[in-house]
Amino acid sequence: MRIENPKVIAALPELGVELRSSSVLSNLTSLGIGGTTDLLRIKKHEGIPDLLNLLDAHGVPHRLSAGGSNLLVGDGELPG
Repeated sequence: MRIENPKVIAALPELGVELRSSSVLSNLTSLGIGGTTDLLRIKKHEGIPDLLNLLDAHGVPHRLSAGGSNLLVGDGELPG
């Protein structure tokens, strides 16, 4: 999934969120598997509710994950 909406991209820094485009998730999982997606790294946990509201308001599919331990992620480009 690629985040392309300029309004969403512009709002991320204010929420303490870093956009990492085309992240390879296999580099982040303990099992070393996983495809690519745009990754949002949350730096300020206080902004999570506003981030979720922003993504929902603009129809951006999303999933939350923590450290990646014991996470199974499909290969290829991932939705959300």
